[in-house]
Amino acid sequence: MNKIEPDLKTVTFSTMSGDLIVNRKGDLYEMDFPAYDLKPVEITDAIGAKPVEVYMGRDLLCVFDDEKTVRELKPNLDKLNKNSIVAYQASPRGGTLYCTKYGDRVRLSGKAALYSEADINIG
Repeated sequence: MNKIEPDLKTVTFSTMSGDLIVNRKGDLYEMDFPAYDLKPVEITDAIGAKPVEVYMGRDLLCVFDDEKTVRELKPNLDKLNKNSIVAYQASPRGGTLYCTKYGDRVRLSGKAALYSEADINIG
């Protein structure tokens, strides 16, 4: 979308789970995923700190009061009652995700970085 077709606004990838549509919105790329129903579950400190709220959807979602707690978590790797959140991936690479639920879908937006560029010659 940046190198080959700069005017392109939408790309569709065919996956085993169905079509994955990516829309360019300014300098963000938005993807549309199925949403999971979240159900409140009992709060524990099983991940090394006690969250304020805990929900179970496809995965476990823990909500904490402050960023420091999240950054210092050391969970064993063996989700909020809002339609829209801004999330930070607290990893060495880091990144901001803009997440919005639309009915039974979830749209994730974030900036993209060019990973690789190459020419392939077939002949």
